Amino acid sequence: MMTHSTAKPTDHLVIDRILDAPPELIWQMWTEPEHVMRWWGPAGFTSPECQIDLRVGGTYLFCMESPEGVRYYTTGVYKELVPYERIVYTDQLADADGNVVLPSYYNMGDNFPTELEVIVTLEDLGGRTKMTMTQVGMTSDYAHTGAEEGWNGSFDKLAQLHTVTSKDGTLIAYDKTGSGPALILVTGALGYRQFPKDGQLSDLLSSNFTVYDYDRRGRGDSGDAETYATEREIEDIEALIDAAGGSAYLYGLSSGAILALKAANALQDQVTKLALYEPPFILDNSRPPLPVDYVEQIEDAIARDDRSAALDVFMMQAMLIPEEYMVQFRQAPMWASMEKVAHTLAYDGIIVRELLKGQPWPEGTWSNVSAKTLVIVGENSEPFFHTAAKTLVNDLDNAVYNILPGQDHAVEASALAPMLIEFLAD
Repeated sequence: MMTHSTAKPTDHLVIDRILDAPPELIWQMWTEPEHVMRWWGPAGFTSPECQIDLRVGGTYLFCMESPEGVRYYTTGVYKELVPYERIVYTDQLADADGNVVLPSYYNMGDNFPTELEVIVTLEDLGGRTKMTMTQVGMTSDYAHTGAEEGWNGSFDKLAQLHTVTSKDGTLIAYDKTGSGPALILVTGALGYRQFPKDGQLSDLLSSNFTVYDYDRRGRGDSGDAETYATEREIEDIEALIDAAGGSAYLYGLSSGAILALKAANALQDQVTKLALYEPPFILDNSRPPLPVDYVEQIEDAIARDDRSAALDVFMMQAMLIPEEYMVQFRQAPMWASMEKVAHTLAYDGIIVRELLKGQPWPEGTWSNVSAKTLVIVGENSEPFFHTAAKTLVNDLDNAVYNILPGQDHAVEASALAPMLIEFLAD
């Protein structure tokens, strides 16, 4: 990633960045609220709110929140929109309702500019993008310097976004942070990488490892294909391993742990260490198996465009949440976010369905796993997780079973990270 900043003429601020993602994806990062909120704001700031009416003459409301909890809003009008190439909009300070305010509202000096214009251009560099941001209307050295620092802090977060192309042509988006041996995080059902990352597992591991936190296909910023197969997800992981230099550690959570295990079995020496948290194998009658038509129920709900119904199937049949608690779940703020990736529940169902039948897996299922493996279960988790972990460890040539005190399936990153670091760094 390269950065070039200039200040000529004096009322212009110009920042160039070379980003490791195509223009189509960078366009999304500027024009879709859930993406803007991942990177908007200087270092240490977050973006808890965003509204966009993406059309010429439409308005936006961006918000950034300081580490002290103070929220700053900006608003403006879109003047020009050329998909994947150019965005032009006005930029003014605002209150939480989107009303334009004077700089004094935020205790800024009278010489702070009251209206600016922002011009963003995107140039395709063959899978990468040259992004140029020009801010017009700067009125003082103070405002110019502060704006440059703020924009660069935001763009540093945006520059964490990288992409690889999987074998079938699907674009897989990931963040790359930290330094040290490569570690790829494989999330479970409904999971995808998030901005901001404060307190998340990738943050806690990045001081010891180069962490690759990616969106599984069909989620977040990654692409998808017309048909799904577990093999395609293994190829996605292989593409990430290639980007990491040809070998990597894998950490998988829940159904993502089963995917990581399958990847290690297929890719063999390319996976040098493997850590798994509660792969949800059902090997006996200690809990009900998944219904034989579980995947088909989800696919039918998605075909009807009823993502809420797909989530109901997952919650009640896979997670065994009683019906009386579902009203509360459906009203939770996270429900809308889960609906966006509800179609991928069928993908996880396909990954796990042969292993959640309530019967042992065939002998030799994991015979190609050569990586040293850690299988972790929370102390407070259901017995079937412990049974599954012990059975897996017994079937692998080089594996250990460990219990994480005080945890269950909703594991806390702060509790998990030290155990992962101790194992992977050994």
